[in-house]
Amino acid sequence: MKTHYLLRGASKESKMIYLKISLCSKATVISTGSTVNPAIWNEKKERVKDNFDRSNVNAKLNSIEFAVNNFYAEENAKFHNPSLKDISNFALEYIHPERKKVNKEETLIDFIQLYIDNLSKRTSLNSGEKLTQPTINKFKHFKKVFEEFCIEQKKIYDFDDIDFNFCTDFTSFLQNKKLALNTIGSYINRMKTMLNEATALGLNTNVKYKDSRFKAHSEDSVNIYLSTDELKLLEELELTGTQDIVRTIFLIGCWTGLRYSDFSVLSKKNIVKEDDGEYIHVIQKKTGQPVCIPLHPYKKVLSTVEKLPRIAEQTMNRHIKLICKEAGINAPVLTKITKGGKREVKFKEKWELAKTHTARRSFITNSYLQTHNAYALMKISGHKSESSFMKYLKVSDKEAAKILSEKLNW
Repeated sequence: MKTHYLLRGASKESKMIYLKISLCSKATVISTGSTVNPAIWNEKKERVKDNFDRSNVNAKLNSIEFAVNNFYAEENAKFHNPSLKDISNFALEYIHPERKKVNKEETLIDFIQLYIDNLSKRTSLNSGEKLTQPTINKFKHFKKVFEEFCIEQKKIYDFDDIDFNFCTDFTSFLQNKKLALNTIGSYINRMKTMLNEATALGLNTNVKYKDSRFKAHSEDSVNIYLSTDELKLLEELELTGTQDIVRTIFLIGCWTGLRYSDFSVLSKKNIVKEDDGEYIHVIQKKTGQPVCIPLHPYKKVLSTVEKLPRIAEQTMNRHIKLICKEAGINAPVLTKITKGGKREVKFKEKWELAKTHTARRSFITNSYLQTHNAYALMKISGHKSESSFMKYLKVSDKEAAKILSEKLNW
């Protein structure tokens, strides 16, 4: 018998770790329930790289491997000659002890509740840390909506009922609630996530949800960036109290390109003086990747801050809109969104679309317009793929033409 760990999944930034068990030319794979960013995975050692703090993931993998090999050795010592199915069943119950608590006669809604109950024990898709409460709340809300759907349909759904017809009916139900296309897509994805878990646990054998038609549709959101001139308007705005603090934190984000979870907790401890200047060093919370950012003059405010005040992101977003409105950032922006199955197209003023993530887009776009160096910016932003990086680059057709003209020297 041989055991190996391998990564599987469509996402480039997060893949599930599977245990592969091989015996007598046959093999099976079992989900470990842990995910990892491929960038920090050592394929040769089949573990998370040593220079990343993922000891909890590696410890879990070591424990699983030892337990499975020990089971095989002990069964052989008893002359039981365990089959691949015997080993697989042991591994499933060792990795997923909750599997014993689920009776196959129980309904899908029972499994969804069990899945939610175990979320507090799970780790984040990329960071290896425990899942946040907002993430857990999304699955709790899914269960509430799913129950409403069951009541409307006057049916208790089980695993065998989940097929393309279910997907069509559930989507129609969500459209009638006037939900946006991306929100509906997120509900479908959560359902598929839990069905994948049930399948990996051996509780579900119906894989019709993997049909290409069982699809979570999505559309690109209309996102903005703030130009350097608009950022200057924010800097020069006379503000006091909470709005002044929000403006400071937001502008630090605009000149670092970090996510809110990273730039909102920066302090002077993150600033490192080197021979050729000062840099901000951060380990990104979402990916665990280290990034190094040159210290922009405005960011020197960090040199005087022991720790930025902690403000909830929802509160930040509300104040950012008001501050941008007061600064006169009101250019018309054409927006489109699909709600209730119908596309809505209308103009909004730019300040209405501003939020914490606008800071990251602003940094990437403004920096690119000045340097035209996507590779260097990806190093700073921490993006691993050009496709994900390009989503943050909000260069207009005219700006793109101007860049090309300068490069061609026409």
